[in-house]
Amino acid sequence: MIVESIGVCYWRNMLREKVVGPFSECLNVVYASNGSGKSSLFEALRRGLIDRHNVKGEDINEIQPWGRDLAPRVVVEFKHKGHSYRITKQFIQSVSSVLEEMQAGRYNPIKQGLKADEAVREMLTRNPPAKGLSRVEHWGWAQALWAPQGRLALDQLSNDVLHDIRDTLSAHLTSNGSSRVEKEINRLYAMYFTGAGKLKKGKDAPASVTFRQDLEKTRTDLIQAKDRYESFQRTSAEVEKCRLLTAKARLELDRIEGLLSTTESSLKEYRELKAARSENDSSAKIHAGKFAALNTTIEQIAKTENDIAIGRIELEQLAKDLEQKGKEFEIAEDNLTNCQEDLDRIKTLENEVNDMTILAESARSYSDICPKLTALEEKLTRISVARERLTQLELQRKSVKSPNEETLKAIGIAMRDRDDTNLRIDASLMHVEVIAETGLTVDVLKGDDTGAVNVLSGEVTAFRGSPEVSVRIPDVATIRAWGPTGSIDELREKLSKTQKKISQLSEPYGTTDLTELEKLSGRANEIARNIREAELEIKTLLGKVKLNVLEHERASLEHNREVILEHYPEWVSNSPDWENLKKKADKLAESHAAQREQASKNLEDARKLRGNLDKRLGVLRTKIEGVEKAIGENEKRLNGLNKDNKTPEQRKNELNEISMSWNAAKSKLEDLQNQLKKFDQDPEALAKKLISAKTQAENHYGQCKDQESMAIGSLKVLSEGGSYSELAKAHETIVQLEKSIQREELDQDAIRLLHDTIDSVRKEALSSVSRPVEDAATKTLNYICGAGLGQVRLGDMFQPSELMPELCDFNVGVTSLSGGEREQLYFAVRLALADVLAQDERQLVVLDDVLTATDSMRLGRVLDVLEDSAKRLQIILLTCHPERYQRLSSARFFDFNATRDC
Repeated sequence: MIVESIGVCYWRNMLREKVVGPFSECLNVVYASNGSGKSSLFEALRRGLIDRHNVKGEDINEIQPWGRDLAPRVVVEFKHKGHSYRITKQFIQSVSSVLEEMQAGRYNPIKQGLKADEAVREMLTRNPPAKGLSRVEHWGWAQALWAPQGRLALDQLSNDVLHDIRDTLSAHLTSNGSSRVEKEINRLYAMYFTGAGKLKKGKDAPASVTFRQDLEKTRTDLIQAKDRYESFQRTSAEVEKCRLLTAKARLELDRIEGLLSTTESSLKEYRELKAARSENDSSAKIHAGKFAALNTTIEQIAKTENDIAIGRIELEQLAKDLEQKGKEFEIAEDNLTNCQEDLDRIKTLENEVNDMTILAESARSYSDICPKLTALEEKLTRISVARERLTQLELQRKSVKSPNEETLKAIGIAMRDRDDTNLRIDASLMHVEVIAETGLTVDVLKGDDTGAVNVLSGEVTAFRGSPEVSVRIPDVATIRAWGPTGSIDELREKLSKTQKKISQLSEPYGTTDLTELEKLSGRANEIARNIREAELEIKTLLGKVKLNVLEHERASLEHNREVILEHYPEWVSNSPDWENLKKKADKLAESHAAQREQASKNLEDARKLRGNLDKRLGVLRTKIEGVEKAIGENEKRLNGLNKDNKTPEQRKNELNEISMSWNAAKSKLEDLQNQLKKFDQDPEALAKKLISAKTQAENHYGQCKDQESMAIGSLKVLSEGGSYSELAKAHETIVQLEKSIQREELDQDAIRLLHDTIDSVRKEALSSVSRPVEDAATKTLNYICGAGLGQVRLGDMFQPSELMPELCDFNVGVTSLSGGEREQLYFAVRLALADVLAQDERQLVVLDDVLTATDSMRLGRVLDVLEDSAKRLQIILLTCHPERYQRLSSARFFDFNATRDC
């Protein structure tokens, strides 16, 4: 799989949609500062390719921007097996997933929802999560290809990935094909079992599964047949029971009808006595009511007259109490006025206390401001000096023209090329030396410089050229020297280009002397170092505060000091003793507070006393009003009771007459009651009870008849079903199916045993398949770190387990390596596994800030490895140090903060 671009929106701290791409199929570097979202981009890539769009839970909710109700979205464009795709997923809200394929130059939808999720996930993994977000073990091949931040070490690879790696590495062991026996065993095994070793289900299930399903169904039928047979037996018993209950219900109904006929004969006499008793009872109640009413009236008249007399006595006493409390209230009113005057007098002293307090506070503020202002002015002075020095250094940096390290290195290489070319040219030239015994003139006919040359006596003169040197000494001889026929024009042309390159590179600096250029570079580095020191000093002095804040603070302190000196100018020459002033102010305030507190207490006590007396006066007045009102109501009630204008003697005689009539009615009522007692029970209640019992007996008899009919009908249906025949047939079928299952499962177990035995033998043969990965990882690690670390050894799960140094007779564990060496070892193993997985198709490798402990020298070798691996893999590097990867000339760089918004 190759990723072409990644688009992310509303993801953690990304509030705008970011699109990174198009990526190169080889090397890519995505860089940005810490916390800007690089790792979130990697996370979005994983979620977009592996996770379901409708996943729920706290983990997925964490990708939503804090404090915002937004739906995270990711769009990934990628290639897989020659086809271009685009997957778009939205999580948490309005969830969706759409898979598109490039067709005729444009993306067209091909799947959506969970089908789109599954289609993309199957390109990477056969081990999806059951629920929730995917973990590393669900990434498929990406477990080996993708390294999140801080996790370059390989986690335990899942079984599906291990299977793919081993299959690829062991292809040569199985390329010759299996024997006919093994093929036949595999064919038979496939008839019964899935690739995971489980018994097949559904339409491809073996006969034993079908037999077991039939067996379960037949066992169910057997249970049902037993239930029907048992129901037949129970229903037969139920019919007999219903017949007995029906006969019993008929007998009970006949008994109740006989009792009802006997009861009706005595009912007439009972009703006549009962009517007479009711009439006398009403007469007795009337006389009783009249007696109670008259007796009550007599009692109420006596009570009301007594209440009126008591109320008049109470009213007289309340009037005396009201007069006494009125005098006490006037005294309390005068005391309250005096207390209020005392408190008002003490409050007038507050201004004196406030003035003293303000003086002490101003003195304290002045004492605080002065040292703070002095320290702040000193800091601002130091900052100003450092800023001035920084300005001077920056001017010096601009005035000093010096080559950077890369240019200086290029000039040095060019000068070495120039010197090497001169040596090669000098070695290719023919040389002729002339040692003159007397002064003479030599004509150079062929050579580098032709023409006449004067040679002094005893002087050695050399002539050179290529491929021939020819000189003539007049009147003496012509001398020729030649050598190989090859030309040195290419070397001279190279020398000219090298000298031109040196001039171009060194022209801005006014010298071609490498030593001077190095001095200029050193001077520039020294100025840069001094600039950093000045910037550090300014940063240290400022801390986390900006310069304008310090200047504002100084201005504020100066202003506050001037405001204080306006009121107390004498403090300029004589600083105040604010602590002494504070003590005086506190003492004066304490004295004033004590006086005010006592006066306030006295006033509050006076108010409470007056309030209590006022409440008591109100209570007394209320009581007087209540007593007067009660007397009036009682007098009114007494008038109402005496409205018949009868005397007490008349009412007494009338009460005696009513009492006699009442006694006569009660005597007659007792005689009737005795006559009714000869009946053992109420004939009316007994008749009513028997009528109800007859109705219930009739209903019960009808129900018993219905149940008997229903039981007979059910028995007839069950007898027609042949329940015993069904039971016998089910028993016979179960025996036959159990025998068939035993035969089939014996065949299955035999096939599984043969298959597992052959598989075990094959696994033993393939146990050494990790050797190619070990060799590739060793080659990469030795190139980065040198050959001293030795051979890499991997465990069963392709995790680095130990190293075999060349000069040691023992192996070294991974934990014995330094942090940088472990990092480089994991890097080498991941690339070796990536090469294995990319044999059929170029694969994506993602490294998120993983080479943090690698030094600059070894990092350079790592970059060489990356450029070589990019010929076979697509590599995406996520980093906050892009300068470490500038040497990757073939890489495509992406500034994440400058990526385009959509």
